[in-house]
Amino acid sequence: MKACRLTLILLFVFAFALTTGCAGEPKPAHESVVVDTSETTEDPVETKDPEIEEEPELVWSHKHEDKIYSVATFGETLAVGELEVVHIHHLSDGSLMDVLTHQHAVEDMEFSADGTVLGAGQGYYGVQLTELTDNAEPQTVGSGYNSRLAFSPDGLHIATGNRDGVVWIWELDDLTQTATLENPDPANKASLDDMLITIDYHPSGKLLAATHWGGTIYIWDVEKNEVIQSLQFDADQIANGAFRFSPNGSEMAYAVKDSGEHLIRLITVDGGDAIRDIVVPERVKDLNFSPDGRLLAVASHEATTIWDVTSGELKYTLNQTITPPDNMPTALTFTPDGGHLAVVRWDETIELWRLPGLNR
Repeated sequence: MKACRLTLILLFVFAFALTTGCAGEPKPAHESVVVDTSETTEDPVETKDPEIEEEPELVWSHKHEDKIYSVATFGETLAVGELEVVHIHHLSDGSLMDVLTHQHAVEDMEFSADGTVLGAGQGYYGVQLTELTDNAEPQTVGSGYNSRLAFSPDGLHIATGNRDGVVWIWELDDLTQTATLENPDPANKASLDDMLITIDYHPSGKLLAATHWGGTIYIWDVEKNEVIQSLQFDADQIANGAFRFSPNGSEMAYAVKDSGEHLIRLITVDGGDAIRDIVVPERVKDLNFSPDGRLLAVASHEATTIWDVTSGELKYTLNQTITPPDNMPTALTFTPDGGHLAVVRWDETIELWRLPGLNR
């Protein structure tokens, strides 16, 4: 009996000593996990598919029966000038909205500032003005061969000219002539070199550029009725438009050829200081700024290109199959929202291209 009691006492003492000895041991591993990060010091890199630069997309195209001489846009409409007719299309799908008859080939065309009047510079019989909001009979202003026109930005005047090289300015409401801007160079008067290619108003309406076939661009001060600057463009390229004022009013662009390169030269309106030259595909046929002035589209003998005005870098080349001269681009214009570009081809085709970034 005593032996058993002694054995129990010894077991109790041994268990107490064992418990006391383990009291300072670390807590079990499941309560504190230590992770070795020596080989994972950098954050993981998320993999993404490479971004693909968007390109202009052809929305629609139409083949017309006759040569297309001119193109103009306003709102949701696009007008195409041909021989004795203007077709007006819906921008959205190219469907035909209206057909306007004319007396001759519509070589130049522009909408008035409010879009209510369509002006058509005809190969003969002057400029025809068509009211688009009513059924009034068209009116004719000016006369002669190869008429050109431009509406003033305030919508109060229209400038016209023809093969004679003289620019006439008229009040739009009653077609009263208010000014005559006559070529100041006597050597070019009454010659084919004096023929007008384009007329372009400065956004302020105070200046007007007259581009002549012989290779000279005269910048007129309309209020003073005097030339304040003259520029020389590449007359070897028979262009629909060799000159444009930028919509911001501070720059102007024109086509030149220098040391064998075909260029669009950007200079300041005030002073004519050089900004930059953009090397473009040869033989420029037309050029035009986007409404915000950030892009410049150029129709050349072998390509239609779109350039960043600030950097001078090429943004896009339209995906066109071109076999000069059969289907080369000859004229172009941006839509008022800047999201589309209409391009005329030599083979009687009109195309509408959607530019990247358009939110619709």
